Amino acid sequence: MPSSVVGSALSLPIFRDRLKLTEVDYTAGVHFQDSISGTWVAKFSGIVGQTTTFDLKLPGGDILNDRSLDNFNSASANFMTEKKRELSDMFTVDDISIAEKVLDGSAELISHKDDIINTPHYAYICSMLKRQAKIHSDPFPGILSLWCNTDRVIDRGDSKGKLMTNGKYLVASSAEDAENMCHIYNDSKLFSFLAYLAGSGSNHAGSYINTLPNVSGVRYNTEQDLYDHFGLTTQEVSRIDTIL
Repeated sequence: MPSSVVGSALSLPIFRDRLKLTEVDYTAGVHFQDSISGTWVAKFSGIVGQTTTFDLKLPGGDILNDRSLDNFNSASANFMTEKKRELSDMFTVDDISIAEKVLDGSAELISHKDDIINTPHYAYICSMLKRQAKIHSDPFPGILSLWCNTDRVIDRGDSKGKLMTNGKYLVASSAEDAENMCHIYNDSKLFSFLAYLAGSGSNHAGSYINTLPNVSGVRYNTEQDLYDHFGLTTQEVSRIDTIL
């Protein structure tokens, strides 16, 4: 199965209720590199039953034991295949650890279509691939971007001043708070890395946004501010620097 659909597949009732999953093996993808482009194949092993925990075998051979369907994090196909890296460096334990520390889904996102937003301060978020929107200069090209809109209107996409629709928004305590959230989600190395890891590609954008943490009131003057806030280790920070 392509690894890009692993997360959504594991949420299906058949995996939870009728199949006892024992292992997800990412090393299998090496056998399909030449025949299937633009994705990475993972092998699922199991028996009839009900899934409790399973082993996760990463491309480089590292094994994480006792994973559950609720704490499984899959890397996007773009992250795994876009840049040629050694198998041991393609999708790592550090990648999973960083995602688990940060992407807790605590941001209180409110779905929106085209109705009037009756709150004075908010950050508006839509998904967009940076490679498809080249009207502004980005420090980390080729990864997912977010359109953030505050009451002062920070246009981070190609909306060209049009009213934002079909996205989600976060209520902020002030215009400064909304702007700070936008800068964290858009401009920080940490979230640029996570967007690339978990959100790049049309199949991942929506689910990535749903995992965003609440960063209202979080200090962001330097990258280290965020690393300290989320408790990242020196090794995990080095991993981010290596990828970006």
